[in-house]
Amino acid sequence: MYLILQPGKVASQTIESSIRSTNETAEVERHHFLSDKMVAEIDHVCGLESSNQPAAYASMIASLRNQMLAAQKARDKIANSDQAVFVLTGFRDPLDFAISAFFQNITLFCPELSFDLHSVEEEAEQVARVFHQEFERFLKRRKYGLRPQSLTEFSLNYKFENQAEWLDRELLGVLGVDAFNALVGASPITRFCQGRYTVLLYRFESLGQSLGELLRQLSLSGEPVIRYQNIGSTKIYGPLYAFFRQHFVPSDSMAEYYYGGRYFQHFYRGFPRLYSSPSHVFSRSTLTRFRRS
Repeated sequence: MYLILQPGKVASQTIESSIRSTNETAEVERHHFLSDKMVAEIDHVCGLESSNQPAAYASMIASLRNQMLAAQKARDKIANSDQAVFVLTGFRDPLDFAISAFFQNITLFCPELSFDLHSVEEEAEQVARVFHQEFERFLKRRKYGLRPQSLTEFSLNYKFENQAEWLDRELLGVLGVDAFNALVGASPITRFCQGRYTVLLYRFESLGQSLGELLRQLSLSGEPVIRYQNIGSTKIYGPLYAFFRQHFVPSDSMAEYYYGGRYFQHFYRGFPRLYSSPSHVFSRSTLTRFRRS
C-alpha cells in the first residue's frame, strides 16, 4: 500500500498519478490529514457554514465532508491491515508553502481579482495586503486559542499553519512516525523504516530531478512513468503567482514564524530562505526597487 500523507502543495497529485501510471494495480491512498483533531475541526466548521455562509460555499463544504469521511475510512483501513505501507511525505520552504496554498483558493480570499496580465503588479500588491492582513489575524486566533468561525478562517488556519505542527499531529500523532528524528541533511529523498512503515520524505524544491528516483524506491513494477498534475504555473493565476513569489517581502512576524522554528532548522539547515525579511512590507516602492535591480 502507498500512503501519500502530506499537507498539500508538495506535488502529491503528480506523485499519485505517476504511481498509478507506473503500476495500474497499485493501492494508493492520498490524504491531507488522518487525525481525529482535524476530523473534529472540519465537522465543527461544516456545521457553522450551513447557517452563516453563502450558498456558493456549498461545494467546498461538500468537498471537506468527503475528505473527512475518506480520511476516517483510510485510517481504519490502515489500522486493520497488517500489510507493509510506503508513506510519502513532502516538505517545502514553509513560507513558500503558505503562499502556494493561499493562491490555490485565491478567489476565495481576493474575489475581485481580474488576472489581467496588464494588472499583475497592482493585483500583486492587493494580494500582498490581504495576505499580510489575514496572516496577522491567524496569529491572533492562535494566540487566544480561537476556533475558526467560518470556512475562510478554517482554510486560512490550515494554509498558514507551521508545518512542524502538521507533522506532529498527522505523521507522529497518527502513524507514530517522527520526521524530526530523520537525518535529512541536503538529500532530496530521505528514507527510513518505522514498524511496518517505509517512510520517504522528499524535498519539493528538487522533486523535478528526483521524482524518478523516488518512484524507483517504491518497489513498483516497470520503469517509472511520470505524470505531472495540478501545476500552479498553468492555472489562471499563474502569471500573478509567479510575480508575487518573485517580489514578496514578509513581515518580521511572518519571517519569525516560518523561519525561526524547528521545521526550517531541521529540513533546511544550510539552505537560504526563499524570502528575505526586512522590517517593511510589500509596497509599490518594493516593486520599483526589484524592477531596477
